[in-house]
Amino acid sequence: MALTRTLYQTITAALPERFRDASERKRIVNAAFYGDPLLDACPPPDVGNPHRYTAELVRVLDNERAETQDGKLSLLVLLDYLATEPGRDPDSEIAALADRLRNHQRALEIARKENLNPNELEELIHHHLDEIEHGYARMAKEYVDLAASQTERNVPLPRNRYARMADTSERLDPAHLELLGLHQTAEASVPSPVDNVREALLKTPRGVLLGEPGSGKSWTMWRLALEYAAIWRGKRRDSVADRALLIPVVIRLQEFRGGTKERPQTFRAFVEGELGVLALHLDRLRREQRLIFLMDALNEMPRKGPRGADLVAEVRNFLRDEPHFLISCRVRDYRDDLGSLRPLAQMTLQSLTPPQIQQMLRLRLGDEQGAALWAEMGGSPALLDFWQKVLDKNEPQRFWQAEKGVPSYTSVGSDAAWRKMQSGTRLMPLCRNPFMSFLVSRIYQTGEGALPSSRAGLFGDFVTLLLGREAKLAAKRGEPWAEGRSETIQGALVEVARAMQAANGTVLSRQEAVAAVAEDEGLIADAVAANLLVDNGSEIRFAHQLLQDYFALRILLEKMEAGESAAGFFGDAWWEAGIWRETVVMLGEFLGEGAAGPNRVARWLAPASPEVALEMILRNGAGLTLDDVEAATRDALLDSAHAKRSEANPHGRAAAYRVLALLDADDRRGIGVDERGLPDIAWVPVEGGPYTIGGDEGAYNPLDEQPVRLEGFEMEKYPVTNAQWNAFLNDANGYENVGWWDGLEKPSQPAEPSWTYSNHPRETINWYEAVAFCRWLTARKRVVGEIEAWQEIRLPTEAEWEAAARGTEGRIYPWGGSEYEGGYANVDETERGEGPYDLRQTSAVGIYPQGDTPEGISDMSGNVWEWTGSRSEGDGVDITWLRGGSWFDYPRYARAASRFRGNPRNRLNGYGFRVVLAPLSRADR
Repeated sequence: MALTRTLYQTITAALPERFRDASERKRIVNAAFYGDPLLDACPPPDVGNPHRYTAELVRVLDNERAETQDGKLSLLVLLDYLATEPGRDPDSEIAALADRLRNHQRALEIARKENLNPNELEELIHHHLDEIEHGYARMAKEYVDLAASQTERNVPLPRNRYARMADTSERLDPAHLELLGLHQTAEASVPSPVDNVREALLKTPRGVLLGEPGSGKSWTMWRLALEYAAIWRGKRRDSVADRALLIPVVIRLQEFRGGTKERPQTFRAFVEGELGVLALHLDRLRREQRLIFLMDALNEMPRKGPRGADLVAEVRNFLRDEPHFLISCRVRDYRDDLGSLRPLAQMTLQSLTPPQIQQMLRLRLGDEQGAALWAEMGGSPALLDFWQKVLDKNEPQRFWQAEKGVPSYTSVGSDAAWRKMQSGTRLMPLCRNPFMSFLVSRIYQTGEGALPSSRAGLFGDFVTLLLGREAKLAAKRGEPWAEGRSETIQGALVEVARAMQAANGTVLSRQEAVAAVAEDEGLIADAVAANLLVDNGSEIRFAHQLLQDYFALRILLEKMEAGESAAGFFGDAWWEAGIWRETVVMLGEFLGEGAAGPNRVARWLAPASPEVALEMILRNGAGLTLDDVEAATRDALLDSAHAKRSEANPHGRAAAYRVLALLDADDRRGIGVDERGLPDIAWVPVEGGPYTIGGDEGAYNPLDEQPVRLEGFEMEKYPVTNAQWNAFLNDANGYENVGWWDGLEKPSQPAEPSWTYSNHPRETINWYEAVAFCRWLTARKRVVGEIEAWQEIRLPTEAEWEAAARGTEGRIYPWGGSEYEGGYANVDETERGEGPYDLRQTSAVGIYPQGDTPEGISDMSGNVWEWTGSRSEGDGVDITWLRGGSWFDYPRYARAASRFRGNPRNRLNGYGFRVVLAPLSRADR
């Protein structure tokens, strides 16, 4: 029976340096980790009887042996090692370690039994909880509840899964110390607020926790493990605790690799290894639904095993019937891999607010040091007053946007405090990330030098701090490091990062890691001792993935300085930064010099990946904006984006057009505004006459086949874009003019779109807003003489929309043909194997020219559902019909005859519209 990971790490950390490279260290550590031969699936070759070595370690500790001989541990050496750590009591720590090992032996004896009585099982559970509380106790003292946004799939839906479509009819600012989120049901897609994310997760049976690097995902998982342990032990009694009486099982997904080619490992076997003394009773505990699996770092787990097995599918299959689990993942790496598991809540952690930063500093440094660092960052009561005022105006981002200056509603005193915070080192924006806040705190505690103002600078200082600390310990032991040892270790860590990046992962086998540093195991051992690497006995990883990103930036820098192309880092999928996503941003921060360094990196990256290059600037920790893009950089970005507009893969075309949108360089007719600031509409004539609509049995909810006769009209070539909709919002006589809303329900305020690119279709628009836009545009176009008094701009009827999409020949898809063609529309082709593409978001309009109608109308399949002017009532519910399918749906919904019934009040990120120009009805003329 293996010890739990936390106890293993305790023993590893307690071993003196002289045993770190010797077989004695390996034997004792492996003895602790592989403590029971009954479950020892893969013992080290030099351990004959692991249980004997665990017993020997206990005996040595109990008997206080004072010598090191015949492979036995010297207690005096261990005490000497512990004594070098300030604030530690070696005697009590050794006694506590011995107690833990004795308790573990007692647990092993119970665990071997096949049929445990309730008392025995309860004793095992409490032993399991002891290990969790020992490993994560410090987390409870420093944890600050984080903010998040939340969505949830409540019910198994057919493929029109609108849980991923966020309704923004009410938006709440997630800027409170207690966590605030948005809860969204799959059926209605209406968000509702939740208080405190930790509490919300305790109420959430199945979920995914997403966040940026360092945002606190693992931190939150560990805190939850402690909370569940406390609830099980009866330390908390309330309505939430009554529903959360579960045994937490922390699973580090980054350590699951599917075994080796010679000895593959199933995910179930991996989970058993993580369960320690409860492993033999996994089936019973699952059957009784007593476990909650807290699975950390999905993004760090390889997607494929050594034999090509789909490891993500193994995780998904393991969880399919589990009633309680939570998985964490970097938000930019999450691919909706668990989308088939419902109900499933999805929370995305938000950055820290100023009050949270202040509280975190006090928790980590104490009141005096925490207050001093807060003041050094520019923190003050006046600054918090500024924060509260922008929060009251529902403009929390304004606090962080130096380029916008002070708003009109703040005071002179708070304005001065805000300007002070924004000047100098700008540490507070950096500390919005919990891990960065931790690094700043650690470095500040040393009191050595000025604090750096970038992530790369922080990591550099942090690495120097840890290596310096380890060098001092080595000197105290009489084993001083050779000159230049610290630099040699850092060079070795670059090579470890290089091997991990090349493998597109975050873990190496111990053999691979040693090979990466030219077989010098001492370098690995020293990095582990300095807490830069983690060694679990068989595998090596960085202590935090951001440390891997930091050392990997040297690899990029080598290539850039040598004038070599960046293309090799991205491969054929140049639009996806993948494992280099954080590294390229850090490289720009590392070079610094204001915007000069990031611009230099961007010019190097642009030919290979213009979007990665531009994102590198915009995500820079110094708060750079589009105004910081230098002219030469802009030219390089535009040259690359224009060249890549014809990329065969729609992912690439979409990326190129996003760059053009951000740089305001998409000059195609019909997607923007004219010189008057009015939407520039490209009209396509649709001939009047007889058409046949409906009758397509393969479509979703089609009309019955029926003939219709239509007057001629003109249809907009593209759906209305963000740029065109914004003209309505920005016109003083636009959105807020009550005249356009006669007979309509006007929302209290316009919603924010999920994607703000100027050339993307405007989504999160409800039917009433689309109608008001048409009324406004009709009036404006008449005034400037672009349309006649007898014409109007309005939503197409269902018959008009379908006639334009199918033509007189009754096409199945707008481009013709009876079957869907892969890559012809922005839909999810992958769900049913109908194609290789799924963009998972809207795209610039008109980038699927092969999907145009023969008449030249674009995007009538996919991208966004389009409101029509046709309404009906069913079961007493007001129904408005949408057409065309969306980025979220599979091809069946994008057939020209498919229809979707919508509530006219709903604003979803798969709902948009396009307009027609038609004669007024005779009654309105």
